[in-house]
Amino acid sequence: MNKLLLVSALVLSVMASPCPAIEFCKDVLEQGNPGGSSISRKTWDEEWRIGGAGEVEVDIWINDVPVNLITAAIYLEFDAAQMNILSADIYDDLWDGAMTRSIANPQGPGSYGVTVGSLSSVTPDRGGDIPIARFRFDCVENCNVQITVKTVPDFDSVVGNDGITYDPSIIPNVFSIEQGSTTTTTSDYICLSETIYGEDSEEVKLLRSFRRNVLAKTREGRELTDLYNQWSPAIVNVIEVDEDFKQEVKDIIDLMLTMIAY
Repeated sequence: MNKLLLVSALVLSVMASPCPAIEFCKDVLEQGNPGGSSISRKTWDEEWRIGGAGEVEVDIWINDVPVNLITAAIYLEFDAAQMNILSADIYDDLWDGAMTRSIANPQGPGSYGVTVGSLSSVTPDRGGDIPIARFRFDCVENCNVQITVKTVPDFDSVVGNDGITYDPSIIPNVFSIEQGSTTTTTSDYICLSETIYGEDSEEVKLLRSFRRNVLAKTREGRELTDLYNQWSPAIVNVIEVDEDFKQEVKDIIDLMLTMIAY
């Protein structure tokens, strides 16, 4: 496809979504970080060091939620020879205790599931985030383990009060805990707008707000979001080796940002 034609095709797809519609995130609770459901207590700090065999607490959230949720569920996978989950404390100030459930080893050692629900639905905070649970991990001596956080297989696990199931839009989150090292977060997803503007840029924030408050409200908008998610990694691969193409893409996104800002 001609580059200019491809850039023109991006006009709709880029407006659809700068990144996945919803994603799982984590907050590692190192010393001095209380975590919790208040926006003022979250740090999203990646730095945490294990000095040997030890325990680490991690808050798991759903980030960038477009609507109130009536149910949510997460599924964790890890190497049971290197890591144990000691507890999963649900945020019962948000979720109804009678509708919550934790299941250790649902698919054998190295798996853990948590399901939460609310009769009245749970409202995202100002950042569009909803906390699920606080996990306490026990890292054995010399551990170097990856923990994958994803939706529950073959189950409608993230459902909004609009009746829509959001599982297909969620990208799994993978973070690592290594003895004597910092925690890291990785994802198979490559975000186009973050590649151009930077992860915490005002441009990315504006695109996320447009997706959450406008596109996520309609079926057509969600279809455009899915289209963007499919093409974004391939386009990023091109702009990383072609500066002229990257500038063409940026010019079009800049124009769209001007349009949706007013």
